[in-house]
Amino acid sequence: ERSYHLLPQFKHETHFEGWRLSSGLQLILWGLIKKVIIADTLSAVVDTVYAAPGAYSGPFLILATLFFAVQIYCDFSGYSDMAVGTARIMGYDLMTNFSRPYFADSVADFWRRWHISLSTWFRDYVYIPLGGSRAGRSAHIFNLMVTFAVSGLWHGANWTFLVWGVLNALYYIPFMLLNRHRHNLDTIAEGRILPSASEVISVAVTFSMTLVAWVFFRADSLSQAFSYLYGIVSTPWVSGAITQTYAWPLALCGVLFIVEWFQRMQPHGFQMNGWPVALRWVAYCAVITIMIGVGKSGHQPFIYFQF
Repeated sequence: ERSYHLLPQFKHETHFEGWRLSSGLQLILWGLIKKVIIADTLSAVVDTVYAAPGAYSGPFLILATLFFAVQIYCDFSGYSDMAVGTARIMGYDLMTNFSRPYFADSVADFWRRWHISLSTWFRDYVYIPLGGSRAGRSAHIFNLMVTFAVSGLWHGANWTFLVWGVLNALYYIPFMLLNRHRHNLDTIAEGRILPSASEVISVAVTFSMTLVAWVFFRADSLSQAFSYLYGIVSTPWVSGAITQTYAWPLALCGVLFIVEWFQRMQPHGFQMNGWPVALRWVAYCAVITIMIGVGKSGHQPFIYFQF
């Protein structure tokens, strides 16, 4: 069983406690960056477009779904990072809950990186008790379908969540049939700055499939989800320049992906334990200042508080 988090070794207890403080603080700040700066900014555009998708053309519908994919990732992974960081400062070590899921090169790889604690729970308490992969192929497919369907309904008693779960099962089953669903959490383009062409294609296809599933997760009803998808392919694609309303959220998405790409060999995007102490604190203060300046006013609850 692969360990999701390995603690470094220290010769002195004081060094270990110092690592706990700095590492925990970095995780908390990284979580706040993702929640306050990115997720809360994207939410305004996502809510506006999904409230009246018929008023928007294909490119803006795609952008809104891209923004929602990043929003829900930053919202919940930010919440998880803050929880893990706080626990680490207090002396507890919790498992990593997200491992750069949008760099996954297959749907099977995505589900090893997304909401790891919940995925592990469904594996241990739903999938395996049903028989897992020990039965025949038909039973194995049935067990997968039930597990993903239940994971969808866990989010709410709505047909949209059920379809989201079943759709992910349909994505997953081909990898199971081809026996390509058991590889470890390998880092894409490990030891290289840029990925290969095949890696780019694999990641792009996986991410595109995930975006389609997110439409059902975000939509209020199945009819709205299907209308949304139909609007993407049926409306004109020449609709003017990207306005500032979309440019700033799009820039935030780009910055997130760039940071996570170049920090993909590190535990998280704000990992700075190798930096000089003074430089780290300058970065901490800079991030806090930026959050105060660009953070949305008012109460912005976490998405997963509704589940």
